[in-house]
Amino acid sequence: MESKSKPSARSRLFLALRIVTSFLLLGVLLWRLNWGMFVQLARRSDWRLLIWPILCFWGGFLFSALRWQNILRDVGLPLRLKSVLMVNLEGFFWNNFLPSTIGGDGYRFVKIDRQYRSQRAGVFASVFLDRAYGYITVVGMHLLVVPFLFSLLRKQKILMGSDFAIGMGVFALAFFWKARGAWAKRLGNWMRNVRWLRGLYGRLERLMIAMAMTTRRATGLGVLYSAAFVVLNGVALWFYLQVAGETLPFMPVLYASTLAGVVGVLPLSVNGIGLTEAVLVLALAPAGASREAVLLAAFLLRGINMLMALPGGLLYLFEPWSVV
Repeated sequence: MESKSKPSARSRLFLALRIVTSFLLLGVLLWRLNWGMFVQLARRSDWRLLIWPILCFWGGFLFSALRWQNILRDVGLPLRLKSVLMVNLEGFFWNNFLPSTIGGDGYRFVKIDRQYRSQRAGVFASVFLDRAYGYITVVGMHLLVVPFLFSLLRKQKILMGSDFAIGMGVFALAFFWKARGAWAKRLGNWMRNVRWLRGLYGRLERLMIAMAMTTRRATGLGVLYSAAFVVLNGVALWFYLQVAGETLPFMPVLYASTLAGVVGVLPLSVNGIGLTEAVLVLALAPAGASREAVLLAAFLLRGINMLMALPGGLLYLFEPWSVV
């Protein structure tokens, strides 16, 4: 009984730390905010422009559904696009209203597993690969943007350090993939003996196995749909900044959007609250964006996303085959 209670206690402690981190980050951001300027920006905002980021959201949502449908077909689960869209929308609701960035993934697994219990491994692989392709693509596109903004970023030690850490992480993952034979076995044996690396190695191993079983066509389409999703996220942020009265070139905005995407999923805060906003403020500062305009745009982005997630909750409540 004692061994079962320890993980629960650790989970509660970890959640409490993430909540505290979110409150601290938001507190610092709001404390340093020029409230007079923030209110003026909100009053002068052209709210009609919100139609464009909303359209970008639904366009990205469609590409996300197409990516998962493509992966599902590759593992032998030919779901209709309508069904994938509905399950994704319900999962998006749980992503926004559970204290986790992957709560929706767990829901999607349970929902599809209920229909295909005999193919549980394929269901798990599809959800795992859907998340992996999205994250790998946003990391790759972020690193592709960095050289174009090097002159703008080179004096920003925090940003350059973050980009260097991301690049080293990609290099380590690529090495792990390339040396899947003897080196991977030795590395795996070492990581299994280190308690805090054991879980990471398990996830890496499952990812490698799942990716090795995926066809090239499915991989290519997964990356293509993910790239469209990432670009639309950047365009949406660019429009949110326009609403807040900040006109910037697209490339720095795409850099900020992808960096927020890379960092925001890390389990350091609750659903990236506070962390995403802080990253956007930090990443857009070299381009000359004011903290007030960036925070207004970030709050609009989060608020609209939560509003767009509400239909998923209604689907969950009233759909006859909802998971209980």
